[in-house]
Amino acid sequence: MNILKFLMEQFSPELISKLGSTIGENTENTQKALTSAVPSILGGLMNTASSSNGVSSIESIMKMAISSEVGVNFMSMLESNEETSKVNSMGTNMLTNLFGNKVEAVSNSIASSSGIQVSSASTLIGMITPYIMGKLGVQANSTSIGVNGLMSILSAQKESILGMMPSRFAGALGLENLSTLGDGIAGTTKNITSNINSNSKVDATINAGNNSIMKWILPLLLLLLAGTMLWYFLKGCNNNAGGNIGTDITNIADTAKKDILNGGTDIANTIDNAGDSIKNKTTDAIDGLGAFFKRKLPNGIELNIPENGIENKLVKFVDDVNRPVDKTTWYTMDRILFETGKSTLKKESDEQINNIVEIMKAYPAMQLKIGGYTDNTGDAKVNLKLSEERATTVMNAIVKKGIDLARLKAEGYGQEHPVATNDTEEGRQENRRIDVRITKK
Repeated sequence: MNILKFLMEQFSPELISKLGSTIGENTENTQKALTSAVPSILGGLMNTASSSNGVSSIESIMKMAISSEVGVNFMSMLESNEETSKVNSMGTNMLTNLFGNKVEAVSNSIASSSGIQVSSASTLIGMITPYIMGKLGVQANSTSIGVNGLMSILSAQKESILGMMPSRFAGALGLENLSTLGDGIAGTTKNITSNINSNSKVDATINAGNNSIMKWILPLLLLLLAGTMLWYFLKGCNNNAGGNIGTDITNIADTAKKDILNGGTDIANTIDNAGDSIKNKTTDAIDGLGAFFKRKLPNGIELNIPENGIENKLVKFVDDVNRPVDKTTWYTMDRILFETGKSTLKKESDEQINNIVEIMKAYPAMQLKIGGYTDNTGDAKVNLKLSEERATTVMNAIVKKGIDLARLKAEGYGQEHPVATNDTEEGRQENRRIDVRITKK
């Protein structure tokens, strides 16, 4: 279960409108606040679970929420001032358990990121915390994973949750940065996360320093990759190259690491071949997208996009009144890059994410479905999970820039629906992708 996605789906348009009315904010700003508040509360859970007796404390909170039936009757409770006050009081106690004396700082960070008043943010998180804890508690019980299992899943999905938190959240908790959040979660996440990235064993061996050759060759390899990436950016500064370059680079790097760990006899050739392969694939990707040009949107915003890129294809589709929406027309995002084996977007993806956001703002009726795909290498279940996390990460990145979550859906398909053969590296590269389909225009 994707915990953040599951919780966001619990807030229907009617419920969001009711919450907005209750806290005295408009629906749009309330939606933005929820987009920050829900992951912030999950951050509080991770922070609490990493402390001594943290999981037992969370279990008590969930039992309280379940017994109050707030997870079931939340909407009707908001109709009564007395019930609303009870829910808010319960939430205030829960927030104190999660954040201690930092509740006000958390409210400030949510208010700052969404544009609502601090008092509104404080009331909002006070009301939705019991609702969230009730929903999570029921899930933990009904699936028999328990609170420990739920916290383990939460830890495994940490990266996508961090991406949706307010920028000031780390400071609100007194952390230097969010990367350390929940590092000490009680219980083990080993069984859940061990298969997420098939390269983790390689990474662990490198980090442990079990092979002395890595002490000098890994920095050299990384230096080569950094230099090649610099070449790519310099060449692509006017025609931002895309495709699945990031995937190719990381696969080449992983292959090189494995060769080194397996006692490869010709390290110099490995490095040279890696550089040549990256350069060739980068050039191919640049050529494949066509020339960049200025495309003006209906709201006057001008995008600098490639002729054969997804942005131009989406605009053409939505502008064509003779083309109805269907379930088979998908377009591949051509300048989206992820960390190796992870759902973390690289900085280079920002331009295409921003372009998609501007297109959706220019066409306010447009709705999109985002699909994640992998090749057939490795375990099918692991591939399915990674593809869903990547699709959700892209969706969250778009939402974070101001697009209503109700206009987007994300789903992972794993190794299903290949667009090329998996018998060659080129084919597998094409199958590792993020696709987008217009579901309403």
